[in-house]
Amino acid sequence: MKKRWIVRVIIVVFVLAAAAEAVWFLAPDLFQARLPEGFIRASGRIEGRTVEVSSRIPGRVVELLADEGQELAAGDVVARISSDELTAHRRGAEANLALWSNRRRQAELDLNLTRRRIESSVSQAEAVLAAAEANLGWAAAAAEQAELDYARYRGLAADGVVPQVQLERAELLHVSARNEAEAARQAVRQAQLNLVLAEELRLTIDLKREAVAEAERMIEAAQAELEAVEARLADTVITAPISGVVLERVVEPQEVVSPGTPILTMVSPDDLYLKIYVPNVEMGRLRIGNPARITPDAFPDERFEAQVTRISERSEFTPKNVETREQRINLVFEVKLGRIDNAERRLRPGMTAEAVVKYDDSIAWHSAGS
Repeated sequence: MKKRWIVRVIIVVFVLAAAAEAVWFLAPDLFQARLPEGFIRASGRIEGRTVEVSSRIPGRVVELLADEGQELAAGDVVARISSDELTAHRRGAEANLALWSNRRRQAELDLNLTRRRIESSVSQAEAVLAAAEANLGWAAAAAEQAELDYARYRGLAADGVVPQVQLERAELLHVSARNEAEAARQAVRQAQLNLVLAEELRLTIDLKREAVAEAERMIEAAQAELEAVEARLADTVITAPISGVVLERVVEPQEVVSPGTPILTMVSPDDLYLKIYVPNVEMGRLRIGNPARITPDAFPDERFEAQVTRISERSEFTPKNVETREQRINLVFEVKLGRIDNAERRLRPGMTAEAVVKYDDSIAWHSAGS
């Protein structure tokens, strides 16, 4: 007898629960105060725009410094990647840079030595030419004077004024001066040729200078290669791109990742929104920018300012994981309430909340009890 009574009580409880759920969907206003015209009430979950923190290079995760739920500032180090390939590439780039730096020093030394040697040769050739030209001037003048003396002695000898021996001596001096003048001319021509050859050696300086320039170009290329490797090695240190909260650690230490592999998923507390679903019959009242007030279940006595930031262009059936005050067979539109005032970072993704949206600016908030 007692057993039957217990069974009857259980049946009554289930019937009452089913009736309450039906009333909740079909007549929700019986459970909460009916909103006046100008307001829409809806429930949903707080979400945020997520950012995937990924690796730009392949390698092994040697250190993971962030845990799920941890709050990070933009720029905080969250992971370190080890890349043997990049490390070897850097050593090769450093060796190549050192090689061409050494070659440039050698080329510069060779250029300076060559320049000094050639400039010294040119200066010496110019000095020899100047001396040869001066000697030619003296020899030419002496030859001219000897020729004049020889002509004068010939006339005197013909008149019998001077003896024959003086004429012969004048002739000998004339021939000797003429030979010396010719030798001086030959010396000048040789000095001129030597100067031309010395000056032509300056082309060697240009070649040595080009060797220095080539080494400098190779140094620039090696430096650029090293900087590129260093930049890629900098990617082994992964930092948080935004200030936010870690939602999920996708990988663990010692796992090998490829470029683009997500390591963490983050969300910014400054860019949260409440996703609600509004029945089709009420959609014509909402506009982008309509103000809203959100009441999280975690803070039932508080209100957080927000506004309508997105209204879906297509209707859909209410998702099964979202509770609404209308029958689930009704068509609804997804609406996002963004720009939530979360300066104190108290709201977090995943919190359930109720929202009241005001679509009539002429009505005060206190009319809705908010």
